Amino acid sequence: GLLKHKMWSARIPFKTFPPSVIKKYATDKGNADKELMYEAFTDELLTPTDLKELLTPKSKKITNPVSDIVDSYFIAKCGIDGVLT
Repeated sequence: GLLKHKMWSARIPFKTFPPSVIKKYATDKGNADKELMYEAFTDELLTPTDLKELLTPKSKKITNPVSDIVDSYFIAKCGIDGVLT
């Protein structure tokens, strides 16, 4: 939110997209949960299969920073593939 405010204040144009657009692109489901997003991420990349365990060993669910990494990856990929225009 702070970045968007600073960009708006500096009159730098930007677009925002709902999370459902990114989720649909990644998983074909606009209402995908964090687990499904993480599964799509690990299926697509040559990442360690235990990334979640490496970053959040005590957590049973997908939490930050893992979910932020997954979301960032798919947002960047959407931009590169021209989905976000």
